[in-house]
Amino acid sequence: MAASPAKIRSILKPGTTIIEYFRTGDQILTVVLDASGLTVVPVTTVARVHDILRLLQFQLSKFQLGPAYVQKAGAALLKSTNTHLQELYDELFAALPLPQGGHLVIVPHDVLHYVPFHALYDGSAYIAETCTVSYAPSASIYALCCERPTADRTRSLVLGVPDERAPLIHDEVQTVARLLPHSDLRVGPAANLEALRELGTASRLVHIATHGYFREDNPLFSGVRLGDAFLTVHDIYGLRLPVDLITLSGCGTGLNVVAAGDELRIRAALEEFGPDGVAAPAPRHAGIAGKMPERPL
Repeated sequence: MAASPAKIRSILKPGTTIIEYFRTGDQILTVVLDASGLTVVPVTTVARVHDILRLLQFQLSKFQLGPAYVQKAGAALLKSTNTHLQELYDELFAALPLPQGGHLVIVPHDVLHYVPFHALYDGSAYIAETCTVSYAPSASIYALCCERPTADRTRSLVLGVPDERAPLIHDEVQTVARLLPHSDLRVGPAANLEALRELGTASRLVHIATHGYFREDNPLFSGVRLGDAFLTVHDIYGLRLPVDLITLSGCGTGLNVVAAGDELRIRAALEEFGPDGVAAPAPRHAGIAGKMPERPL
């Protein structure tokens, strides 16, 4: 049952704004909901967003050409990528009555599931540099999650499956394990499904660094590689992980396919069957351990 706008507004934390997009025909509308009220803003067309996304995805695909190419063409590649991110910002964000800073909850629809809203560029900064950003399947589901009681857990589980294609995963999980409170680190074969099932249910935070793979032909069989098996979206539907946050750090874990206006992806499956929050970057082009702040959570 959908929650009313008044109900959703009553449980929003100070400084939180929900931005929910809707496609109607070729038009994209936006509903902006915060503690002060509700505003509906027509923003752009599906055709315009589709054209910009195609150009952005072309630029991002160049990272697959290897580190030598990226090092040589990095400046031009960044400039072109920022141009398309700014075009998306102008189409989807510039006209919205948004406060400075605070927390934004993005609810995409249809083709907008492919938009990296947190990375949109206003010409001087990315959205994630000026405010915090999270995603939700709908405003009603976000409200439901906000009403969930917080479990009294202190432990963290960190799983890492490095290999020759991504050796920096080992450095990443070592760094994450140092930062997270009361962490249990499992690497290689020990980062298996049994560890996720048994230790994950008793943890507040779970971090999984591994390879992800996305099957556009059959998204339910997309998944991530563990130490002893592949964990697919189909498998996730059988898990119960009542954690506060699970992070999927791997190529392809944030990718999705849109079907009848809604998304099918690894993150969406986890959101429905367990954690209050899911972080899923896409794609991985380099290890992040050297760039992570040494600041305990």
